[in-house]
Amino acid sequence: MSSRPPAPLPNARLPEPPETLAGKYRLERTLGRGGMGVVYLAHHELLGRHVAVKLMLPEIARNPEAVARFLNEARAAARIQNEHVARVMDVGTLESGLPYIVMEYLRGADLGDQLARNGPLPVEMAVDYVLQALEAIAEAHAAGIVHRDLKPSNLFVAVGEDGAPRVKVLDFGISKAGAPADAAVSPSLTSTSAVLGSPFYMSPEQLRSSRDVDARADIWAIGVILYELLSAKLPYRGDTLGALFASILEDPPQPLRKTRPEIPASLEDVILLCLRRKRDERWRSVTVLARALAPFGSQAGARSAERVTRILPDAHLPHVYGQGSGRPPGPSSAPGEPSPAPAAATGSRTAASWQSDVGGMRRLRRRVKWTLAALAVCAAGALAVAVVLVRGGRAGGAAAGASTLASTPVASYGAPSAAEAPTAATPATASAPSASTASAPAPSAATVATAATATSSAPARAAAAPPAGPTRRSLPGRAPGAATASSTAIDTILDRH
Repeated sequence: MSSRPPAPLPNARLPEPPETLAGKYRLERTLGRGGMGVVYLAHHELLGRHVAVKLMLPEIARNPEAVARFLNEARAAARIQNEHVARVMDVGTLESGLPYIVMEYLRGADLGDQLARNGPLPVEMAVDYVLQALEAIAEAHAAGIVHRDLKPSNLFVAVGEDGAPRVKVLDFGISKAGAPADAAVSPSLTSTSAVLGSPFYMSPEQLRSSRDVDARADIWAIGVILYELLSAKLPYRGDTLGALFASILEDPPQPLRKTRPEIPASLEDVILLCLRRKRDERWRSVTVLARALAPFGSQAGARSAERVTRILPDAHLPHVYGQGSGRPPGPSSAPGEPSPAPAAATGSRTAASWQSDVGGMRRLRRRVKWTLAALAVCAAGALAVAVVLVRGGRAGGAAAGASTLASTPVASYGAPSAAEAPTAATPATASAPSASTASAPAPSAATVATAATATSSAPARAAAAPPAGPTRRSLPGRAPGAATASSTAIDTILDRH
C-alpha cells in the first residue's frame, strides 16, 4: 500500500446494497453516515461472517490530507491489540479510488446515543465504562499513539459474547503517532493551522496548536466525557465556537455536584484533576487515573484498573507523556491516598494540593476583596464609636463638675455654718467678750459690718443648699474658718447667681 493512494475518479460514487465490494464484501444495509464517510453492514463472502465496512465520501476523498487521516485510523487501530479497540480486518482502495476500512461488526450503541436516550448514567456504570476505555487508551499510549478525538460518540458499548457490555474505542483517524515507524505520515496532518478533534472535548493546548499535544490531551478528554456521562452536560459551554474556546481557555468548569449533589466530592476531585488547564498539573498518566477511579466502580471496574496498570506501568512511561522516557510531573495518587513529595526541579504538585480547588484564583480574589471591604467598614465603625465615647466623656466630666460645684454648701468655703452662727436663742453672755479677750483691740467699724453681713446671710444660703451635698469645712490646705478675700469673692459670685 502506497503512502498516497490514487485520487478518486471524477465519476466516483457511493455503492448501494446489495453490491459487492472488492469481490468479497456484500453490502446489506447502511449503519450510519458521518461527515467523512458511510458505514455499511456487509457479509464477508469468504469467511461467512458479518463485518462493518467504512467507505470515504467521494467529495472528501479528493482531499489528500483527509485520505491520509482515514488510512491513519486503520494503521493506528491495527497496532493496538486490545479487546476494547474495534479490530481492523482489512484496508484498501476500490477501483473508483474510494478508500475503505473493514472492521469487526459491533452490536450496540455509542455513549452519545445512550446519553441522548436515557440521560445521566449511574455513577458505577459511568466509571466502569470509562475504566474499560482506559484499557484501550493505555494500550495506545504504550504504542506511542495519542487518540486526540475521544468523545462519547467514539466510545461504543457493544454486547459481548457473554452478554456483558464492552466498551470499544473507535475512530483513531486523527491520532498522533510518535513512533519512528510512523515518520511516513504527512506532517500536515498535525499542522498548527488545522483544528482537529471535537471542540467540546479538546484540551487548551490542543486548541492552541493541534500539533503540540501529548497523551495528557486524552486525559483531559476523559475528564470531559466522565463529567458528561454523570450530568448529561458539558463542563465548558458557549453559544458560539469562539465563546466555547474562551470558556475552555479561561473559565473554571461548571460545578458537577451542583447538578448531581449525590456524586461523591472525591469523585468530582478526580474529574477536576483531569481538567487542569496546565497539563503538568493533570493526572500524570491514565494508569494513575484508573487507580483513582477504581473505588467508584464495580469489581469489574477494579479489574479494568488492574489491567491498565499491567499495560502501562507507571514506573516508566512512554515518550507520549511529554517527558521522554522519564516520569512526567503531575499527581501520582488518588485523593485520600498518600502522595509523594513533588520534585523541586519540575515544580510538580500532588493530588492533595489540588483537591480544594473548585473556584480558582477568581474566587480567591473575590473573597479577599470582600474581606478587605468588611475590615474597612469595621474599622470605620470602631473609629466612630471611639469619637462618640471621647466626646461623651468630656461632656460628662464637665457636667459632673458643674453639678458638684452647684450642690456644695457655701459654708464649705469658709463661711460659718448654721451651727456656728449666733441665733436669737443664744445667751447674751455668749456673745460678750471674755476676760481673756478684753484686752484685745476693738474691731473697726468696717470689720464689724462685714462680719454682720456674713453672719446674717449664711443661714439663708445654708438653708437653700441641697441637704445631700457633701460638706467640706474648708478648701484644701486652709485652716477651718479662715475667711479670705478669695472665699469672699466666691460667695459674692454665688450670691449673684
